[in-house]
Formats: sequence, structure tokens, C-alpha cells
Amino acid sequence: VRGGLAAKHTEWVDPHPNSGITQQARQRFHEIESMPTKASPEGGYAAINMAEGNGAHGRYQLTDKAFMELGMVDGDGNWIEDNRYGVKSRAEFRENPLVQEQALEDILPIYANNLRNEGPDGVKPPESGQIMMVVDGEKKAVRVTSDSMIAAAHRRGAHNVRHYIEYVAENGPITDWGLVPGKFVQIFQEIEERLWNFEDIVIFGE
Repeated sequence: VRGGLAAKHTEWVDPHPNSGITQQARQRFHEIESMPTKASPEGGYAAINMAEGNGAHGRYQLTDKAFMELGMVDGDGNWIEDNRYGVKSRAEFRENPLVQEQALEDILPIYANNLRNEGPDGVKPPESGQIMMVVDGEKKAVRVTSDSMIAAAHRRGAHNVRHYIEYVAENGPITDWGLVPGKFVQIFQEIEERLWNFEDIVIFGE
């Protein structure tokens, strides 16, 4: 296990082999997002996590924030039945692997654009391209890339990725989480997990 990453792959038949998102990236998202659990034993496309609000759904754990960006829900979280994907509910979304792949293919470029627009100069990797992190109890220089920041934005949003990059630039690498403002601890930890788990992943195919 590397930084909480499940080491064992599940069997997967790609319903969207021509996706603009690489299989490598999609499998990594699955390993982090939707492996089977007690709460969601099927995992994968059928996975559901109801920890917050209307939950996170499917192989890539899309939430209402993503659904809103994609025109599937309105500002009050109500499902828009005549959306362009043709699915009429969150349950129907979970039952449709192809729609989930299309949704991921559409949402990740939105995150990439949000990162470019977040703050006066966008969110950029550190000048060195690396951030020191504590991974599995050991300090490690983790390569931060545009793709790994997109993966982090998929989990916690572009604005929080910006906050994390700014915090590390001002305060140095986080070795004592007790010094991090409480409201940011879990957010920054999840961002770091994404950055190290995606440091060698290419998201967009040719």
C-alpha cells in the first residue's frame, strides 16, 4: 500500500475505450475513490458514499458540485431529468457506466480550467516542481504536476488546491499537522494524498 492506495486492481471492462482520459488515470481514480467497502460492497460504478449531502456517486465519486457543473442538478440539488446525459436520477447515473465515463471526461477539463483561473495567476506547481511531504511516515519529495493538481481539485476543488500551494510556499512542507489551521487539516491531507498518488499519472490522452 502506498499512501493509502489499494494495491490490488479490480477487473474492469472499459465501457468508453475512446475516452480522452487515460485508462491509467481512470484506474487510479477508481483505486482511490470506489474500491468495495462495507458501506458500498459493490464498489466501482455502483459505489455510493453518503457521508455528505446527496452523496458521492459511481466509479469516480461525483458529487452535486460536479453534477451542477455538468448540468445534471440545479442550485438546490434537484436532479434535472432532461440533462444531456439522459439519466433521470443519481441511481440511474450509478447504473450507467458509459455516462459515468463521459461525465468524468467532461468534468476534468473544467477542473483544469478552474485551476488556470483560480487566483490572479492561476494555480501553478511550485517552481521546483516538488513539495516535501510525509508519505507513510517518511519524508519524501513529491513531484507536483498540472495533472496531479487536477486530481486534487477533483477531490477538494481548485480554490483549496490554491490554498494548499500558498500555505506550503509560505510555511514550508507540513511535518506537524498540529500547526495547520483546524479547518484545513483534512482538506490539505486529502490534497496531499492526491498529489502523491498522481505524481506519475497522465490524465489526458492524445
